[in-house]
Amino acid sequence: LRFIKQILLPYFKEQRTQLGLAADHPALVILDCFNAHRTDKVKQLFHDSNIIIIFVPGNCTSVLQPLDVSGNASFKAYLKAEFSDWYAAQVTSQLEENLITGIDLRLTYLKPKHAAWLTSAWSKLKSEPQLSITGWEKTGISGAFPPTE
Repeated sequence: LRFIKQILLPYFKEQRTQLGLAADHPALVILDCFNAHRTDKVKQLFHDSNIIIIFVPGNCTSVLQPLDVSGNASFKAYLKAEFSDWYAAQVTSQLEENLITGIDLRLTYLKPKHAAWLTSAWSKLKSEPQLSITGWEKTGISGAFPPTE
């Protein structure tokens, strides 16, 4: 509920403003069937903000959730590449120094690096907006709306 109130609802408000839409213009949120998504409080929050909820049936997100269809896989691939590049550099460095001490995989060491990898992966994904659009097209959702919406 806090995420919806502090993140999603302000985001929808900002998007409506940026697109020159009325403050109560309908919006759409697509959720999986996780129990927390289906509570009366969640449904009421979205309803009060004129946000339509569509629930994707269990085991169908890979074909009906736009970002699962196109976007998330690319993001994960970018993130894996960041880690692989870092790990290869660590191994190369140890081989060049003739020291095989092992790669430091402690969470306290990796967490800041992971944050940087996430940022880098997000930047790469952000530079390819067509990936998100493709997911909406492949699921057939974009065809349900006029191009201006």
